[in-house]
Amino acid sequence: MPIVRFNAEKTYHIKIAISNVSDTALDSGVLLRKGSIKSDYLNPIVANPQPVCEGQPLALTIPNANSSWNYSWSCGQSGVGLSSVTTTANANTSVYTVTATVSSGCTITQSVNVNVNALNNLPPYVNGINNTGEYTAYVQAGHQIQFDIPSFDSQNESVSISWNGGISGASFDNTLSGDIVAQHKKGRFCWTPNNSQIGLHTFTVTVADNNSCQNLSAQYTFKVKVVCNLCKH
Repeated sequence: MPIVRFNAEKTYHIKIAISNVSDTALDSGVLLRKGSIKSDYLNPIVANPQPVCEGQPLALTIPNANSSWNYSWSCGQSGVGLSSVTTTANANTSVYTVTATVSSGCTITQSVNVNVNALNNLPPYVNGINNTGEYTAYVQAGHQIQFDIPSFDSQNESVSISWNGGISGASFDNTLSGDIVAQHKKGRFCWTPNNSQIGLHTFTVTVADNNSCQNLSAQYTFKVKVVCNLCKH
């Protein structure tokens, strides 16, 4: 039986059929030689650090790679056994690729997405209650008030959101995913004030990014005015 080679990360189905019709004295059988069914596999590329700052060294490595294969990298480096390279992170390049040529002449390709943070970082921000640009809310005593505060920033950065706990009895859930970008968190404020809390209350919200060049944060003040149960704003 000839050696059959399969491409990695693809599904194959093998059927082997034999016939034992006229010879009743001897059994039929199939012998598979060790190594006759095999797949040349290329492990995923590991990028370090991740995310990386623009202009900083970026290491790209294929763990447990075959030292006899030829590796050609999209960053312009190639060679036999060259399963690890270091390049300079470029803000305009987010995907790095390597193509391995195995002993049979077949090729296998792997790619990795890299978050490259630009040097000209801007701080994350929020745009008021429910993204309306309004930072003051009104509620009657004894009634519940709830609103979201979504955060925004560059799409390849994560944003955390927190508050200072400035209103007694209120809650702030900062584990929610953003409406536009999942890694941009949003906070959900919830509170049911009582009659003793009639008046103006304030709390602050801080948003911070994970830019690897320069971490930046910003702080915003929100106001909640509690009026009596029969009063209007």
